[in-house]
Amino acid sequence: GDILETLKPGAEGELLSDILLVESMIYQHQELYEMTYFSLREALRVFPSNQDALERIWNSIDMCKRYEEAIDLFESILEVDAYSTLAWYYLGHAHSYQGNYAQAIECYEYAYLTDETFEAGCRECAELCLQLKLYRKALRYYEELMENFDPDSEILQNIGLCHQHLEQYRIARTFYTQALNYDPLDDEVLFHIGECFAKEENWERAIRYFQKAIDIEDSREEYF
Repeated sequence: GDILETLKPGAEGELLSDILLVESMIYQHQELYEMTYFSLREALRVFPSNQDALERIWNSIDMCKRYEEAIDLFESILEVDAYSTLAWYYLGHAHSYQGNYAQAIECYEYAYLTDETFEAGCRECAELCLQLKLYRKALRYYEELMENFDPDSEILQNIGLCHQHLEQYRIARTFYTQALNYDPLDDEVLFHIGECFAKEENWERAIRYFQKAIDIEDSREEYF
């Protein structure tokens, strides 16, 4: 720490940013999360293109709950580099924690547009749309995920949920069934299949799937 203090006065720009980055690592090692955050924030202020500092800062923002400040920080980084995928992604997080959901979706969209290999941006966008009951928009992003990345049971289940909420029960079931290929003992998926059959008044099959869900997980009141 003392050595870094002697290096700071003559340093500027990228060099000063790297010194501050090292300082943040020392603070993190000491579990001084506020100080970690201040060092990383300063590192990005003096050199917004410091990718290592950008990759590390979200953790300390989250630990210190400094979401409102983070919005200003990431916006200032984007003024310098409008194509910073991570800055858009973390700005989306910050807006989401502040309840600015429309802005959050927009930021996740930009994170994915600036780098179409960035699965997390597309996934966050889809999940937030699903939570906000924007089912058609969520489906658009889930379809992108299916096309460009390896699907998993969560993606397939969420696509099923979107179709279920849009009252497309047969299509919903096909995605739920695919999700079961990954995990045949997923009680939630079995329950949703039961719900779809119940909506179609196919009571016997609905009961059969509800029973399967209960056999796996008998502490969920809604299954009963």
